[in-house]
Amino acid sequence: MKNFTTLLFLIICMVGVSHANIYLSEDFEGSNFPMGWEQETSASDGGWLIGSSASLSSTYFTIPSNGSNGLIATNDDGCNCIKNNEFLKTASFDLSTATTPKLKYDYLYAGGTYGGVTESASLHISVDGGTTWAVLKTIEGDDPMWQTDIINLNNYTGESDVKIGFKYNDNGGWMFGFGLDNVSVYEPSENDASIQSLTMSNDGLSGTSVQVEGVVLNVGTNPITSFNVEWTSNNNTFSQTFSGLNLLPLQTMTFTHLEELSLQPGNNEIVVKTTTPNGFIDSNPTNDSKTVIVNGIVPAPSKKVVVEEGTGTWCGWCPRGAVFLDRMTQKYPNYFIGIAAHNGDPMRVTEYDNGLDFEGFPSMIRERNADVSTGSFAAIENAFLEAIQTPAPASPISDLTLDTIGRRMVITSSATFLSETMGDYRLAVILVEDSVTGTSSGFNQENYFAGGSEGQMAGYENLPNPVPAAQMVYDHVGRILVGGFGGVQGSLPNTTETGMTYTYTFDTVTVPTAYNLNNIHLVTLLLDPSGDIVNANSQTIEEILNPGEAASANYIFAQPLEVSFYPNPAQNYLNIELANKETATVNVFNISGQFIKSEVINNVNLMQLDVSDLSEGTYLIEVRTDNKFLAKTFNIVK
Repeated sequence: MKNFTTLLFLIICMVGVSHANIYLSEDFEGSNFPMGWEQETSASDGGWLIGSSASLSSTYFTIPSNGSNGLIATNDDGCNCIKNNEFLKTASFDLSTATTPKLKYDYLYAGGTYGGVTESASLHISVDGGTTWAVLKTIEGDDPMWQTDIINLNNYTGESDVKIGFKYNDNGGWMFGFGLDNVSVYEPSENDASIQSLTMSNDGLSGTSVQVEGVVLNVGTNPITSFNVEWTSNNNTFSQTFSGLNLLPLQTMTFTHLEELSLQPGNNEIVVKTTTPNGFIDSNPTNDSKTVIVNGIVPAPSKKVVVEEGTGTWCGWCPRGAVFLDRMTQKYPNYFIGIAAHNGDPMRVTEYDNGLDFEGFPSMIRERNADVSTGSFAAIENAFLEAIQTPAPASPISDLTLDTIGRRMVITSSATFLSETMGDYRLAVILVEDSVTGTSSGFNQENYFAGGSEGQMAGYENLPNPVPAAQMVYDHVGRILVGGFGGVQGSLPNTTETGMTYTYTFDTVTVPTAYNLNNIHLVTLLLDPSGDIVNANSQTIEEILNPGEAASANYIFAQPLEVSFYPNPAQNYLNIELANKETATVNVFNISGQFIKSEVINNVNLMQLDVSDLSEGTYLIEVRTDNKFLAKTFNIVK
């Protein structure tokens, strides 16, 4: 008897005290208008339409995913038509036996103003099957993100023919619109956790991992101290418990699941579900889960995407741009190249700043042909994912010779063409430096995120305004334009052939001593005839000079190789004298960086290099051992 009583007690505890009654539930996942629902509209586009976030979006009314595949919306921006009485009415439902009914719905509405006109929206109720209507509330506009609203319907208990109405009015202007999803009328239970939204992106690169994240809402009457989140994809289910909470009724909590989704090419369907709030079975299963499809994007061959950011230390919003470049670089290290073009501070490169000609700061441009919003990380990520799918005509790369003493650099860039082209394609290189610091007041960073009133921004909310130079480190800084902003005319032939590689050697670049060679990488750009960046590559100096080696980035700039060259000028022979017996490689380049010849020093400290076959002029010679390097110019006279 004792065992039976214990078992019965556990069953009662797990089931909870009561079951929730669902009076109305609609998630718009079907392609047809919901049964019993109706609308009033005079709009030429049909008014309220059911579809996906992508299909219902337009340029200025962009609908983000709400963690499901369907929703209903009326889009005024998309049709620029009359929408002064867009009235959507639910099917009838019965509250005659209800005690504490609630209305819950997700909505997307900015309450925007354009041309002196402001759009409006309101919530209505009818208790006579839609014959007469009363206003429940005016819906306030918010940021263009999904919101959840919960309304108490206690005043309408006992009514048997109830309808809810959603009304949108563009007030005669060319406005934005209203999105609606997950409408339900229910009797709240004591323990009820709901997936309010999934905040993960709808797109990602195939072969990468995506964090499963979203927002849980407590729609029960009890505080939630724990709940479980599980997600399922490709018949695999992963579960995680979140505990030690105090989530009060109608409060939300953002979650990130420990297990990540590995994206396969194409559509990846994922179902995310919350279970067992406070250890009880959730008695309202209608709001427990959301399904989203994440598109696994396959990058175009050899494609990389450049995003250039206009920034300045005087710009208080610019920390946001720096944070977004960092996140993109970390998330897509082999495909994304971010460069910061500074304005009005000590890191400004005049030609670069003038070439981009940003009107505001921070600003971003993708591949020099598409502006990117800096308002959200999703905007830059979506712009990147769109561009990474566009095939590039060629794959660029650079090689270099480097005189570490004189800090002279000769860069030879090449492009291997994947398709034939015609026109003025060009090569250019930008030297980009990370970990840039300074001591003057010009390196102080204005910071409007100080104090946290503007939300979190990767720790800037905990820093002062301005952030002192001593606390600032700047990454992705565009330092030197090699070949100019628009590249070198004639650096590539006007007609190219598939499979052919074409090279160009730029004029010698002298790197200022203030720039740290260890932190510099070369971004090689392939520009099309209109000046757009159609492909790029990013390489550190270490990767170029020591390909495939795992040495630290500092080793190529260790103590230079002790070597002497004489006579200089030379005529027929150049003596190469090492301080110690070494095995070394000797490479000779002309002043344009084109390779001429190579010799090996076999464990001796003196060799004669035959230069009798070289014409009169200036040449660059480099000598390298396993861990030392020296490059220097010499002259030939005849």
